[in-house]
Amino acid sequence: MADWSDVRLYRKSPSGKVEVTVYDLEAFEKGAPAPELQRNDVLVVGKSAGKAFLYGFLDFFKGALGVAKGI
Repeated sequence: MADWSDVRLYRKSPSGKVEVTVYDLEAFEKGAPAPELQRNDVLVVGKSAGKAFLYGFLDFFKGALGVAKGI
C-alpha cells in the first residue's frame, strides 16, 4: 500500500523551522544519491490510494466470507 514515489523527510533546521523534502525511492534504485538520515529526522512514506482501496476491499470480503463460513 506504500507509495514509494512519495517519501517525505522532515528535518528541523538550526533556525527551528521544519523543512520537508520529497524523495522517490525508485530514483535511489537507479543511482540517485540518498540523503543521510540524522538524529530527530522523521521519514514518512505516502500511501497509494488505489492500493489502499484494493486491499481494503479484499479485506472486507475476506471478513465477510469468514463470518459466513462460521454460520
